[in-house]
Amino acid sequence: MKKLVLFSMLVCAFTLAINAQTLMTENFEYTVGTLLTANGYTAHSSAGTNAQTVVAGSLSYTGYALNSGNSLKLINSGEDVNKKFITGDSVSSGSVYVTFLVKVDSAKTGDYFLHLSTPGMSTSAYMLRVYVKNAVNGKLAFGLSKSTANATAGILKYTDSVYTTGTTYLLVAKYQFVAATDRDDIVSLWVNPATAATEPSPLFSIVDTASSAKDCSSLASVCFRQGSATAASFLTLDGLKISKSWPFASVVPVELSAFNASVVNNGVAINWATATETNNRKFVVEKNVNGVWSILAEVAGNGTSTNRHSYSVIDPSVVDQAQYRLQQVDFDGTVHYSNIVVLSAKSVKAFNLSQNYPNPFNPTTVISYSLTENSNVTLKVYNMLGKEVATLVEGMQSAGTHNVQFNANSLAAGTYFYTIKAGNFTSTKKLSLVK
Repeated sequence: MKKLVLFSMLVCAFTLAINAQTLMTENFEYTVGTLLTANGYTAHSSAGTNAQTVVAGSLSYTGYALNSGNSLKLINSGEDVNKKFITGDSVSSGSVYVTFLVKVDSAKTGDYFLHLSTPGMSTSAYMLRVYVKNAVNGKLAFGLSKSTANATAGILKYTDSVYTTGTTYLLVAKYQFVAATDRDDIVSLWVNPATAATEPSPLFSIVDTASSAKDCSSLASVCFRQGSATAASFLTLDGLKISKSWPFASVVPVELSAFNASVVNNGVAINWATATETNNRKFVVEKNVNGVWSILAEVAGNGTSTNRHSYSVIDPSVVDQAQYRLQQVDFDGTVHYSNIVVLSAKSVKAFNLSQNYPNPFNPTTVISYSLTENSNVTLKVYNMLGKEVATLVEGMQSAGTHNVQFNANSLAAGTYFYTIKAGNFTSTKKLSLVK
């Protein structure tokens, strides 16, 4: 792993947390309205019926940073989809943790909406099934079963019914492989755990050594399920992370001072740099057009180095709007993703500073601005006393629309102002940080 300092003409500051044991992350950073099946997912049940679709906006939870992009809305019947772990790993030992944000709009008698599966997607091996139900007191309870067979045998456990609709919760479900027999694997559940490096005790664990339900041999994919009309719920999912260790343990900060794509004479220039590198095999530059990610280029890394290294890639194809991200690959195959930058090549008719989104925010937000011509730009953030607290942009910028991600993790909650100066254009807007 490494600490990355990414830069180009656009300068902003934020921190991204990564984990060497991460198998997959999903922030639904796709075009609103596109189907999951158009973004790398496969429908394995009721394909095309109430097809799973990306919706606008993201969920947020204090202390959990993995919630950029958009989100996924599930209803109580229709298409179920799956996607293999992005790393391509099939895990057969140790533990697999599934961490995600969920907001339930309504629930019924109880059904599962998320689970893991084996490499062959066997319907008898839907493992680590996460449930929600509306209890008799009108509150929500989250549940867990180890497998399809365990649930059929009635080995399903729910939390206390203390949760409410319309509230975002942080859930962690764990599948632990136990090698002694073929019936002793353990599953555990946490709701709103402390986001600390040490794994706390779960709300409950389930182990079934008595029934005929055998454990799976390996896990390789995640599945989103819409359940049955009589039992399932309406809910929103976001900020998914699948890892082989406690999701908040051994977190290494990746300090991205900036990452930008800008239009040049022969296409789009993507530039970045590293301050240090450890075990860095390569970078993969990915591009998203109309909701479909593709590989643009691969660039060899510098292994282990304490020297600064600069990288650049030219995309010869310029479209009205595209997204770019970096995939960094270690020599052991571990993959980390940078945040996404958006490039708009549409003609800009006026200088403009847009309202940040989301607002209010915690701790990151995006500020967009448009330039009609190449300009010397400064974009700074000030507190209520007029004191400068952050410089996001300082230097020449090309004409077009630019996006800056601002991380206010080190600032206190409150009202701040951001001001842009570009040639004779000046504009100031207010943003609200909540914690």
